Amino acid sequence: MRPSDGRLAALLFLAAFAGAMPVARAQDQLPATTLSCENFKKNPDGSWSVANDKPFTIGATMVTVGTGTIVRPGSVTLEDADFYNLLEARCSGPR
Repeated sequence: MRPSDGRLAALLFLAAFAGAMPVARAQDQLPATTLSCENFKKNPDGSWSVANDKPFTIGATMVTVGTGTIVRPGSVTLEDADFYNLLEARCSGPR
């Protein structure tokens, strides 16, 4: 069954309106962490390498990432947050 032209227009309007609304996502809000930036190295391509597999917390989760692991955007999600974004926010820039 095909929707009528009026009904189709209303559905398209609702889809466009919903797509334009700002949505707060859990990934945009970074959890608290005890990670030490000294255990991570920023690579020339923008990714991060784990230099030391020392455990740390992200939110309520204890985490250990193996030495040599490469972290890229979207490659690791912890506590509903992109780990790459967490490293960027916490460890980029002068230290």
